Amino acid sequence: MKIDTHETANIHNLLERNAAEKPDAPFFIINHKAISYSAGLSVVEKLAGYLRKIGICEGDRVVLNLGNNPEFIFCFLAVAQIGAISVLVNPLAKRYELASYVNASRPALVITDSSQMGNFQINNEFIFPADKIINIDNSMSGNNLLRVIEGMEPYKGYSKKSGKEAVSIIFTSAIEGEPLGAMVSHACICDTSLGVADYALDNDMFMAVLPLFHIFGLISSFISPLLCGLPFYLIGSFSPRKIIEFFRSTKASIFIGVPIMYQIFDILFKDKVAFPNMRLWISGGEALSPALQIKFRAQYNIDIRQGYGLTEASPIVAWNNTRIDNKIGTVGTPMPWNEVKIMLEGKEAATGESGEVVVRGDSVTSGYYGRPDKTAEVLAGGWLHTGDIGSFDDVGYLTIKGRKKNMIIKNGLNVYPREVERIMRHHPSIREAYVRPVISESDGVPVETLSATVYSAGGGALTVENIIEWCQDNMSKYKIPDVIVIKD
Repeated sequence: MKIDTHETANIHNLLERNAAEKPDAPFFIINHKAISYSAGLSVVEKLAGYLRKIGICEGDRVVLNLGNNPEFIFCFLAVAQIGAISVLVNPLAKRYELASYVNASRPALVITDSSQMGNFQINNEFIFPADKIINIDNSMSGNNLLRVIEGMEPYKGYSKKSGKEAVSIIFTSAIEGEPLGAMVSHACICDTSLGVADYALDNDMFMAVLPLFHIFGLISSFISPLLCGLPFYLIGSFSPRKIIEFFRSTKASIFIGVPIMYQIFDILFKDKVAFPNMRLWISGGEALSPALQIKFRAQYNIDIRQGYGLTEASPIVAWNNTRIDNKIGTVGTPMPWNEVKIMLEGKEAATGESGEVVVRGDSVTSGYYGRPDKTAEVLAGGWLHTGDIGSFDDVGYLTIKGRKKNMIIKNGLNVYPREVERIMRHHPSIREAYVRPVISESDGVPVETLSATVYSAGGGALTVENIIEWCQDNMSKYKIPDVIVIKD
């Protein structure tokens, strides 16, 4: 499929264009119900009008603490339309994480749902003004958000500048304990989405299974189909058996996931599984086992295409796209808009030598919101220093071999030991906490876990069980240490 533009002044333009060209075509499908482009545009413009009415202005930050639901889609586009900046955070984030995100982004508004309202309180006090929190299930007016805006006057304008203004802040590096918000522009998102959209066919249909608050899911499963005018199935959560049935019973043809999803599919697939509509399978987020790739190709006739990226690169740096040979064990070749080098001891490494992966190009973030110090450090010399270790082979394929930065990846999501330490120190019976990554290997890929050593503050019984219970209330599940050792 040919895409006419490589960038846009405002992401909202994409929806507006599709609604003008094919108003009744499906924008996305949820629970077997299709939302057309024209219907979607109507909701977005009414929501934009509502946001302006309640005082949200160009440049304001709006926290979207939402899962994969229609409200996320509509809110993201409405915030973009008026030139505000969406701050995307995990819909399952807990108290101390949300407090960090709010402190770092200084938002004018938070949009969340009823399941999260308690997490915006610490010791029964709101971490953000309660009258500036919209609950999509039951907003302040006593109705759900989409019903509140039904009679709203639609906003027909949009903020149009160069396209280089931030559309989102997405939190990433928390190497020193506090998360940093990478600023991603309208043009960055559009250009990077083209990396997937350019390989789509006119009859393709995407599946949006990855979480949309994460840059990988946002780009690959929402903005890419929007860019090329193709529909997507919006999946609320990863239910393996339900998704396998989708492969069989729907017109879905492109699946984009993380390695743990393929590992689960391997357990559930039968030897002679066949999905005639499915034509493109993509994996990212963390390393995919070469043995699993080989098995999928040989046993299921599924050729998984692996890629590599990071939030600061919006996110795709390289992948095994459909126009090159799929070289198992590698993350493919750099995207055409990126310059990628391997740096070793201050100079570019030779072919086959391992060093830090550095990236320069249109998709690279302009920096971290409110942190010029960290921006200068990570973008030193005009290159994004990824902290990942890799090498190029003699035909230009990139292999990722490890990382310099103190972090692990669990189920495609970054976990920073220093952040986990910082949160655990809020436990009333913990005097000190030290968290370290533990790396083992399985099928040629790293298995990454966290080990925590905590020191009791005295004055109360401290057990592994009550630490885990406290962690479940105060941090995302995937950040909870796998091993906890208690010392007096």
